[in-house]
Amino acid sequence: MDNGVTEVASEIALNLLGRGDGQPVRVKALRALQRIAHADGKWADVASRTREIVTELENNGLPVSELESWRLAEALFFCEKFEKALEVLLQAKAISFSEPAKAQLFLAILSNAIDERRTRADASTSVADLSDPKLYSMFMRAAADWAEDEQIAAAAMSLVLMAPDANFNEAQIDAFREYSEKYFDRHEEHASIKQVQVEDDNLEPLFELLRSGEDRQRKMELLTHDVRAGKFPLAVLTAAAGRTTAESLIRRDLGYVMAVEDDGGVGEQTAREAIDSRVVIDTTAIVVGPWTGHAFRKLASNFENVIVPGPLREDIARARSSLATLHHYCRMGHSGSAPLHQRDQRGRSAGLLRRRRTDLG
Repeated sequence: MDNGVTEVASEIALNLLGRGDGQPVRVKALRALQRIAHADGKWADVASRTREIVTELENNGLPVSELESWRLAEALFFCEKFEKALEVLLQAKAISFSEPAKAQLFLAILSNAIDERRTRADASTSVADLSDPKLYSMFMRAAADWAEDEQIAAAAMSLVLMAPDANFNEAQIDAFREYSEKYFDRHEEHASIKQVQVEDDNLEPLFELLRSGEDRQRKMELLTHDVRAGKFPLAVLTAAAGRTTAESLIRRDLGYVMAVEDDGGVGEQTAREAIDSRVVIDTTAIVVGPWTGHAFRKLASNFENVIVPGPLREDIARARSSLATLHHYCRMGHSGSAPLHQRDQRGRSAGLLRRRRTDLG
């Protein structure tokens, strides 16, 4: 909301809270303040308002929806209170992973909470113990519900492979082994975690993987050169690299963002003609827009409607997943005849998502 609408809506909601018109009005006012704070990215306010809503519902004997737990966990995640966010989900009466955004947020929370646990002098006080039966069960549900989504599945795999000092029991180990086997069968050559079978000290399969990786790198360098020269759009490079366009722009993989140096004023004229009209936005505009020094919401308010195409929404959702949950590389190593896993270069920093929002409905 822009042009003063946010302030007016907040004032109305606050006035309703002070009138004492009863529980239904109070909850509606709190929800309005919650949504305004969410739209403005004021995550501490979102957390505070959500807690008030939960308290109000519980005090009046009304059910608290699962969505409130997700909203509170999301707000705490962006406040970088990862263990508290994880506690919220663990303490909720029911948690489902009916949408990919829920699985992505849960894995991002868990990943960051595990990182925090690493730095603790006394890790026993942390809730981020993946071997805990309740947490492991929730983790496996999230992983299994979206096993067909390669990025979510790979993020789940990476969490277990990198879990520090996790004392998994036999049943948990068997469940993860079965999940891993199905992952490689399901995604095959599209799997971003590679499996190399090393047996009897024969390292030739590993060397072959490294050689093929070097050849792929050379081809990617040539393609990058062609994109920089303007022969191909960035989307061609990102598709070949297994990344999303949004992620590549945020990371500035080319070192800069491609732009037209001199278009004779056509771009500016087109933009002026589109003011107060319906427009379709692309990935570059969403990422680069805020670099102008103006909030994207303020820029978008110049148009009647801003349409975000379906493929772009999917691209952004996958970028969020990758940036949020895949923050380390799995280092290669082997022991006897055990399979060796290598994480490819889709690993990302979790911190980049902390300033972005998920879409939980």
